Amino acid sequence: MVVHSAVNRQVVGSSPTSAAYEFIMDKEDIELVKEWTKRHAEYCSKFWKVDLIFESYDPEVQTFYVKDLQLDEREELQFRHLFDLEKKIQNKHGKRYKIGIIYQQNPAAVTPY
Repeated sequence: MVVHSAVNRQVVGSSPTSAAYEFIMDKEDIELVKEWTKRHAEYCSKFWKVDLIFESYDPEVQTFYVKDLQLDEREELQFRHLFDLEKKIQNKHGKRYKIGIIYQQNPAAVTPY
C-alpha cells in the first residue's frame, strides 16, 4: 500500500532513507508526459511512419510505457524513435525515468504450429 504525502512520499512502514523508499509521480506530471507523448507521436507518424500512444506509467520501475499501434504498411516502433522524448522526460524528472514499448501481436499475423 502506497501513501501519497506532500511531505515525504513514501511506502507505508519505510523511512525516506530505506531501500523501500519509492517516489510517486504527481498526476499533473503524468498528464504532462502524456501530452509530450502525444506531440512526439505526431512527429514520429510524419517523420518515421510509426504510430504510438501513451499506455501507462509504472511507479515501481519509474517507466512510462508507450504502445506500438502496428498499423498496416507502417514501420515498427523502436527505441531510437523515442530518444528525444525520453531525454525530455529525464531532463525534467531525472535520469532514472525510462520509456518502455508495448508491442501487441496481431492475432491475424500469428501462424499456428
